[in-house]
Amino acid sequence: MKVIEYKNKKLKLPYDLAAGETSTEMVTRQNPFSGQSIELPEFAAVIYDKTIELNLKAERKDSATGQPPGISEHQDDWQLVRNGINLTVLRKRIYGPVRLMKFITVSIKEIQADKTHRLDAKYWIKKKKKRKQQASNKLDSLSQR
Repeated sequence: MKVIEYKNKKLKLPYDLAAGETSTEMVTRQNPFSGQSIELPEFAAVIYDKTIELNLKAERKDSATGQPPGISEHQDDWQLVRNGINLTVLRKRIYGPVRLMKFITVSIKEIQADKTHRLDAKYWIKKKKKRKQQASNKLDSLSQR
């Protein structure tokens, strides 16, 4: 893994970057699902792009083998995705507490199973939040018995 110095801090990057990909000039990236934009250094943008690419590849691999995304036998692939996501932690150390892009993982199978087949992030965030709340309520009612 490559180490880069940014804002007087040495950062261990999750992926090896080419010489032209280590710039610290600010660029804009847009979340493809929510449309939310964020300014970040080019090296972080390259890692963001690579993480999105690796996530898509891992989901496709899981789908092709009929396994649930993220908890399949392809943990080496998913670890690469997690390594890229961990850059968020680095970003917090660089900038302090800042508002980061919200994201949620939705598998192709979940979209296919949903009667609306919607792709917008707000829908899935709300749906998963509601599902989590229902599970929590069910656990509460079971523990009261």
